[in-house]
Amino acid sequence: MLTALIAFQDGTRKQVYLQTRPFAGEYIEHAGDRYQVKEISHVTADTSTDKPPKLIIKVGVGRKSADAMENSARGFFTGS
Repeated sequence: MLTALIAFQDGTRKQVYLQTRPFAGEYIEHAGDRYQVKEISHVTADTSTDKPPKLIIKVGVGRKSADAMENSARGFFTGS
């Protein structure tokens, strides 16, 4: 299980757990919306702390389903 921080285009950030590391261009689902992964950054953790390392995942604007171009309160979906 990975700790990740999803960074949305509107500036919102949400800490989540993921089973696997996503790749750029892949879609992830969060709170009923699908988001395209735009960029991934790795944040390390010191060995002398109990905080785990995490990923920061920058995503595009979400959409509720594959056929609806825009159902998200976060703005228009900009990918394909």
